[in-house]
Amino acid sequence: MLKYHLASKWQRILSFLIDASIVFGLGYLVSFLIIKFSGFGDYYNEIFNNNYKYIYESPNSKEALDCINVITQRLGIFFLVYFVFVLIYLVIMPYFIEWQTLGRLVTKTRVLVRIKNERPSILRLLLREVVGEYLIYIVLSFILKFYNVIAYISIGYSLYGNLSIPDLISKTKLVDKKPYEEDDNIDLVMDYDLKEDNTNEDVISEK
Repeated sequence: MLKYHLASKWQRILSFLIDASIVFGLGYLVSFLIIKFSGFGDYYNEIFNNNYKYIYESPNSKEALDCINVITQRLGIFFLVYFVFVLIYLVIMPYFIEWQTLGRLVTKTRVLVRIKNERPSILRLLLREVVGEYLIYIVLSFILKFYNVIAYISIGYSLYGNLSIPDLISKTKLVDKKPYEEDDNIDLVMDYDLKEDNTNEDVISEK
């Protein structure tokens, strides 16, 4: 029976940083180009520079509301573009391409369904990446008031052993890409114990 070692925290962190950099970098670039060539950028700068002070001085004034409106529109453009890249890079690519993402290619990891050790369906990937990564990341961003990558990694990957919040939501796990075959002649030790559906063993690693 083929087994997979759970990915280490360093593999998770490196994979996350690479993939997040790609998604956010492309998202920011495309958002910038859309805003620049649509003419919204000049309008945004004019309203923001002239009316930003009214948000604090007179928050109920028309100038303050106009400024808040353009800020919201700009954030909306970014989050919409970012969402599209999340779908393409973290859901569609992993579903059709064996090596999944660049971050997982570099760290030699892959996402599998817990217990069954099979490739996740597109529904599980949607739960994992869109709900677990995208929506929760946005929520944490607003709570923390800034994009604190270190805090997100700490919360997401230390909450439950070596499983992340997206893993818990989608019932998946990040593992070493290369499987190994269980050998009764080798002294094996339980590396991770996960109880689910009356199954006590999830991953066994070689001592």
